[in-house]
Amino acid sequence: MKEEEKDKFEASILKYIEEAERENEELQNKQDVIVDRMFELQDTIKNLKETLQYHQKKIGKSIKKERFSNVKNLAEASAILIEEQKEMNIDQIVKALKKGGFKFKTEQPGRAIFFAVYRHPHIIKTGKGLYKWVETKEGEENK
Repeated sequence: MKEEEKDKFEASILKYIEEAERENEELQNKQDVIVDRMFELQDTIKNLKETLQYHQKKIGKSIKKERFSNVKNLAEASAILIEEQKEMNIDQIVKALKKGGFKFKTEQPGRAIFFAVYRHPHIIKTGKGLYKWVETKEGEENK
């Protein structure tokens, strides 16, 4: 009977070894997938940072300091920016105008910009919260 117990013990250890090796192989496969994904994400992050820097430089170059310091009409200043950049959100417009020296007469510049560009004939609001420059608004082609 001791021989039988010995065989059972060895069989259970061999079974445990097989299960552990199988689990180890699965984990190594998952590790390979994780490492590949980490490299993909690192590349994506690098590309996004480069894109952000490019756009920040592009916007920064086009908006000179004190550019809007003598402009009194918020709609006109906002329209100039949107036309140049093709599309911008409210926060980008506020930052650009402040950087350009525009003096807001309110504590809520975003709200003021919204109302300033609301009826502008060449500015539409897209579904993404962006204000976009168009040659004419829809429905105004025949006016």
